Amino acid sequence: MDERKKIMNTQQHIRHLQHEITVLKGMIQKHGTGHIHTAIYVLENRIKELELLNEEVLDSSYPDGDGYWK
Repeated sequence: MDERKKIMNTQQHIRHLQHEITVLKGMIQKHGTGHIHTAIYVLENRIKELELLNEEVLDSSYPDGDGYWK
């Protein structure tokens, strides 16, 4: 899979995770929803991992490896 497709797939994955976080935040109650807080935390960290992956793919696709064409 080429870099552009990887980035587009990852961005779509991130959007789905963000939507799931929104849904989960709507389910939070005053008591008994610690597991939902945990799920939100895990999904937010997964989004950070995917964003870093996108940056790595971008950096590797440029000649100098810094994300910029010279």
